[in-house]
Amino acid sequence: MPYPEEIVAAMTTKYHLSEFLQQQLRNSLLIEELRPLVEAGRFNPEDLLIRLNLQGELYVSVLSPIAAKLVLTDPTTLTRLKEAALANPEAFKEWNNIKQDLEAVSALPRSRTTQRKILATEIGSKLAPLQKFIFSHPVFIAEHFELAAQLFQYINALVEPIKEAAEKYFRSLFEGMGRKIMEIIFPDPVPLLRRVIYEPQTAFRTH
Repeated sequence: MPYPEEIVAAMTTKYHLSEFLQQQLRNSLLIEELRPLVEAGRFNPEDLLIRLNLQGELYVSVLSPIAAKLVLTDPTTLTRLKEAALANPEAFKEWNNIKQDLEAVSALPRSRTTQRKILATEIGSKLAPLQKFIFSHPVFIAEHFELAAQLFQYINALVEPIKEAAEKYFRSLFEGMGRKIMEIIFPDPVPLLRRVIYEPQTAFRTH
């Protein structure tokens, strides 16, 4: 099998990786800087896995491409990441579940805008209890930044058609009054790092 499928297959057999973990492993192995190191035997692919003993059962997590890149930049990152996971395994497991839930949302058809927004909002509500854990390690912070951006994209997607309809309505309304709208401003929503509920406000400039 071509790279990286042979490695993914071997890891899956050994650690019973789910489809999500297989894809995450595949994505990390395909990092441009990582492949030559693996093929030259200078990086052990098993270092992309974090294995924890949770109540007598083996729990396996795969480093995301974000985490893998940070590990390549600073190898000590891997040791500190494992220590953070061991120090708070339940939070680590929940964080991985959230990332997997977001992957499922991303896999939904683009036409399922409303469902995406509902699920993204539910995922966002799960972040608050994990804030202390997330900000305990630069890998989690980097992953959180990307995750929050994706959540915002899905939550805000439903607002765009509303903006378009609102713009048409107010332009027509003001034109009927003999006034022309030069600009309609929809301020950015409150950052997702603090809240995930979009509260639209509208500002007009006319003459």
